Amino acid sequence: ISSCEKGAQPFVALRLLRDMREVKIAPNEVCCSAAVSACEKIGLWSRALSVLFSMPFSRVLANVISFNAAISACEKGRSWLQALQLFAHTGRRDEITHRAAITAACEELHWLPALILLKDMEELGLEAGA
Repeated sequence: ISSCEKGAQPFVALRLLRDMREVKIAPNEVCCSAAVSACEKIGLWSRALSVLFSMPFSRVLANVISFNAAISACEKGRSWLQALQLFAHTGRRDEITHRAAITAACEELHWLPALILLKDMEELGLEAGA
């Protein structure tokens, strides 16, 4: 599944994840995060969110990498509202989480949420970057 992520092959990654479940192989955090990241590569935000939200059913906890990839998938899929909603539900946030949400808002010219997120980064001592 990680190879599918690197090769931007989300449909193959999703099929492998489904096949794992069908043969009773429990996917782990790495498999699920790689599938979310594969979807992120081409902006398949709804599929990325589907994998992310199905992780608890496989007893897999989503990590900051999974959330970052899902938020980036929303950004690339031009779904800024979903990106910001996901950001709001993300427990652990880092610079990448903030930047992805800010980019999603800016892509659609929603400056106020972007400015609020920048202020949040400053208050948390996170590097806003370029």
